[in-house]
Amino acid sequence: DCYSSDIRDPGAAQPDAVQGLLKLSVRTVVGGDRGWRAQCSVLAHLVGCQATPVVGLLAWFLKKNPLTDTVAGVLSPRADMEGVSGAFQSVLADLDDIIAKSNKVKTSLQEGFSSGHLAPGEAHPAKGLDNEHNEDFLLPKALELHYQKKIDIALSAPRLKDAGKAKSLDLPVYSLYGEWEKLSPFADDPLSYYHHSPEKFLQRQETVGGFGNSLGLSLSKNIKQKQGRFVMLPHSPGRIAWSCFGLLLVLWDAISIPLLVSWEISNLFFFTMTMIAMIYWSIDMLLSTQTGFFEAGELILSSRRALLHYLKSWFLFDATLVTLDWVMLSLEGQGTQSFLMGSKFIRIIRVVRTLRLIRLLKLNDIVRLVEEQVSSGYTQSVQLLAAVVKSVVTIMFSVHLLGCFWYYVGRTEVDAGDEANWLQASGYQNSAVTDQYLASCHWILGQFTPAPMNIHAQSNAERLYNIFVIFFSLLVMGSAISRVSASIQAAIKINSEAQDRRRQVTQYLKVNKVSQELQIRVMRFVDYHLSRLSSVQLDESLLSETLVDELYMDRRGPLLKAHPMFNFLFEVSPKAVTRLCGLLKLNMFEDGELIFARYSQAKGMYIACTGTYMLSLGGKDSKATVDGFEFYAEISLFMKFSHSMSLLSISFNDVFFLDPMQLADCLKDFPECCGFVYQYAKTMQSDLHTGAFGANDVIPLESVLSLCESTDAYKILNISERKTLEKFVVPACDQAKESFSQWLQRFLNKTDPENVASRYHMLAELSHFFPELEMENGSYSAFVDEPAIHRALSCMASVLWLVKDSFDEFSRPQKSGDKMPLEMWQRLQEFVRWTGVRSDVRSLYGTFVLIVARGLSKSKQLLWQFPEKHQQPDAAVTHMLRARHNVLPSAAELDLDMRTVMCKVSSLHQVFAIGQFMQGENTPLNIRNLQEELKIESNPAVFKIFLLSEFASLLGIGASSRTSGSSFLNKRTGRTVISSLHALQQLESQPCVSVYWNYLCTWARTLQLALEEPADFAFARLACICRMNDRNPRLKLLYLSWANMNQADRAVLTDFFLADGIRNHACVFSYLPACFDNAQKNPAVGFATFLDLLVELVEIVYMQMESNATPRQPVLNLFDLAAFTGVVRSRSVFCSCLEHTKILHMPNGDMQLTMTSKNWSRTEEATDHPISVPSSLRQLVRRQNLHSRIVIEVPLNPTSESMAEEHNAVVSSQLV
Repeated sequence: DCYSSDIRDPGAAQPDAVQGLLKLSVRTVVGGDRGWRAQCSVLAHLVGCQATPVVGLLAWFLKKNPLTDTVAGVLSPRADMEGVSGAFQSVLADLDDIIAKSNKVKTSLQEGFSSGHLAPGEAHPAKGLDNEHNEDFLLPKALELHYQKKIDIALSAPRLKDAGKAKSLDLPVYSLYGEWEKLSPFADDPLSYYHHSPEKFLQRQETVGGFGNSLGLSLSKNIKQKQGRFVMLPHSPGRIAWSCFGLLLVLWDAISIPLLVSWEISNLFFFTMTMIAMIYWSIDMLLSTQTGFFEAGELILSSRRALLHYLKSWFLFDATLVTLDWVMLSLEGQGTQSFLMGSKFIRIIRVVRTLRLIRLLKLNDIVRLVEEQVSSGYTQSVQLLAAVVKSVVTIMFSVHLLGCFWYYVGRTEVDAGDEANWLQASGYQNSAVTDQYLASCHWILGQFTPAPMNIHAQSNAERLYNIFVIFFSLLVMGSAISRVSASIQAAIKINSEAQDRRRQVTQYLKVNKVSQELQIRVMRFVDYHLSRLSSVQLDESLLSETLVDELYMDRRGPLLKAHPMFNFLFEVSPKAVTRLCGLLKLNMFEDGELIFARYSQAKGMYIACTGTYMLSLGGKDSKATVDGFEFYAEISLFMKFSHSMSLLSISFNDVFFLDPMQLADCLKDFPECCGFVYQYAKTMQSDLHTGAFGANDVIPLESVLSLCESTDAYKILNISERKTLEKFVVPACDQAKESFSQWLQRFLNKTDPENVASRYHMLAELSHFFPELEMENGSYSAFVDEPAIHRALSCMASVLWLVKDSFDEFSRPQKSGDKMPLEMWQRLQEFVRWTGVRSDVRSLYGTFVLIVARGLSKSKQLLWQFPEKHQQPDAAVTHMLRARHNVLPSAAELDLDMRTVMCKVSSLHQVFAIGQFMQGENTPLNIRNLQEELKIESNPAVFKIFLLSEFASLLGIGASSRTSGSSFLNKRTGRTVISSLHALQQLESQPCVSVYWNYLCTWARTLQLALEEPADFAFARLACICRMNDRNPRLKLLYLSWANMNQADRAVLTDFFLADGIRNHACVFSYLPACFDNAQKNPAVGFATFLDLLVELVEIVYMQMESNATPRQPVLNLFDLAAFTGVVRSRSVFCSCLEHTKILHMPNGDMQLTMTSKNWSRTEEATDHPISVPSSLRQLVRRQNLHSRIVIEVPLNPTSESMAEEHNAVVSSQLV
């Protein structure tokens, strides 16, 4: 349908060329990645949305150039995309030329019409309204003299890169790998640790009583039902020890029962052992009902299922034997022994007692464990010896058992009165028990071997038993001999394999005529290597991946747990460390071999095992003996790092290596670990930049422990009993001699000389009225860090100096060259008078309580213990004001009315953030929302306290120890803060749009920015978002990037920055200031490149807003994009990153931009990539739409009606 007769241009005769280009675009997109559906929809949008001029222009260009056949065919991606790139660039250039010419025609027509038809003194219609249609961006007058001329941003970009490189030589910049930045969302969800480790949560819930309801874990109940209170693990040390004792009793039964059955031995020792065994098996029945078991590989710890499992398995057997034991004990008592000792009943029961030997099957696991421990020697000789001992023991036990029953058969014949028996024939009938036992065993051995024996079977019963013994001996002797021979063959095979490998190396050295010295070194290392290899190789195909990892954990776990970070990871998730052990790569080094060299790029962390090494640092060599494990180049796990020293092995040593990418991939499967490791890495990055420790291969242990302690996961696992919410209490201070109002009045009337002692005394008195700020026992010392105390005290002291009108004390911490001018101080005094806090002590005290509460609301240790609905900072402030006076005792001093006012002020903080307003992040819609909240509130003091508390919270930024003034509100930042306060003061009387743009215009004039065109206002907001507080090179670079944008792209951003969310849809991009900040710091990106990407992002977001039911002003979270902007190494990778992103729609209507794994995996790439077809097509559409608006807006043949409409538009614009 696209290539119909509607196309009115020269390209209509060549539709095949355009079709070939579109097919190539679709082919490239489909073959690129899984985001091809969205990109194909762009092509469909291009064709369907009145894009025929673009299609025609493409066809016209391809007709002029020899690319028609190439594009229409099947092409290889790299060679042909270069041609398509050139085609796109030429088409864009032709479109720009057409737009420029159309602009000139439009401007001349407008000037001609307006000169004859506009009234004198009326403004020009193009002035301030149609800047987006002008060809050239007019340089603001205030900057025209400063910049002198327009500089091409493309020429200044290389110089920026060089400057960045030069700067990096003086102060290295460490950036985390993209794989770690991908884990950043887990750092904002510290409770994910407990979501994935409910067992740990139950352990902590016993001592931390406040945050059980915040998680709402149904898992906790399930776990309690799953594991019984008294159920024992089947492999616990106590259970294994109990079973081993039972194994000894079974062995005693195997020896004693045949003797008791055959000879009826009765003495105190046998009686005592029988009693011990009976008591043991009786207790064992009770323990077996509460012992876990494995079912299909799953460990079952339920009390009910353990009882049922025992009843179905061994209960009947154990109950029968224990009952028989107690019956035998009663029958063999003193009263019945003489009557029943010779009866056949007793003899039968004794024979039945031999069934107790079946308990060996019950203890099969223990028998196997003992057998493995005995036979798992380090050498083949030990294994061979174990096999021989096992065979001998088996033969001896068989001889003992069969010998006892051989005597029993003969005795049975004697008792029956049959004279044909072996006892009478051999003369052993009246011999001693020892002689009879040895003769029986001798006869059994004679049956096992061809040795002669003078004892023979006399009766049929004895002959039958003799036949059984002969057949049984074949089995026993055959199995024993085969076991020993198999062990010998295995030992020979293992030794032969090692010798063959050694022989091959020897032959290679001789054939290649290697020098004698090198041969000796090689063979020494081969012998060491072979000795380190396991004598028996593991067939991993027989095991699951989990079991293989656990085998590695058993061998390498102590190695990793020697490092504090991995040791803490083991506490958080043992499975994660188990998986990590399998990732360690073992390397063996010989004497004098280099492990890594100084100044070389570190590829991962090295773990040196016990041995001797040589450290080379700055020409100084030192010998180091490692006793245990030593970790080198840990920094390289998280960021690029060059070795600060060289490490050599001066003996045969083992060194393990851990790859950073494998570490990151492993931790992705364990969300409970991601937040901890990411915060650990970010703190390490910050400490490297601040110089807390040097960028060395070896990080001091104290620094590593400090890095672990700074993470949220460490804090939540180490909450002391005092820090639990239900048990925490701020110690009561001494009874104050005066109230806060009395102290304030005395402070304001005080005329003492201003000295250091008086300032410190004032801070101490503030801590007395607000015990949360006590250094030792206050809430701040328990839940937040010490700098937070200094910030809170600085906020209060600064407000007091404002109330007292003491400019010198307020500005004392500020530098002399950047001190606040008196003009700003006078404006601040006007603001203080407007709030009325000088005459309202209650409001001032409430403001201070709010400052303290907001500082505590930043403590995650505290928030985790609050109910879920109060875990956001502003909601936590309200919760502390109402219900948590043990944490915020100063709130108890507020009366009910003032406490209600403070809660309403806290609710306003949830609606409107003044920090976002000062940075231009929000829109007039946010101000209107604040206005609507204020209309509901009848108390005017709420809004005044709200502004005062927001302003006061800014005064403590950058405060140090014992700072009694404000170092933040200086000459540079004061203009922004005062302008925002002045604008918001008009909120009750002015429209929200006027308040918003009044602030931005005031702020822009401080930078001497012109405000004549719509694009000027858009650039003013952009500069505010980029935190341009004064005229500096960054402002120049930002303006050049804006001015050199294509006109169509600049028009898109102008509409975006001027959208107010009231008259038209708007979208707030959170973390946009961080994006620009990272873009400016990253030489691979820069302002210009990020602005181009922002145009693409705005179009994609607005397209999704049109297709989805979104609020009038949704919020798009750009946290991932900000992190990606800071770490990407290639401009082309950055420009194409939107093709591999996902925009997730939240239930509340907001959105979140998420970088996929493909983006994060390309952050370290430095090579260029092919052009982005969807991006290029969107550029064509923007230029075509811009040209359409230019042609349509001014008629070629103006009529009186059109001129009247134009005149009315001008009048309306003046009214606006």
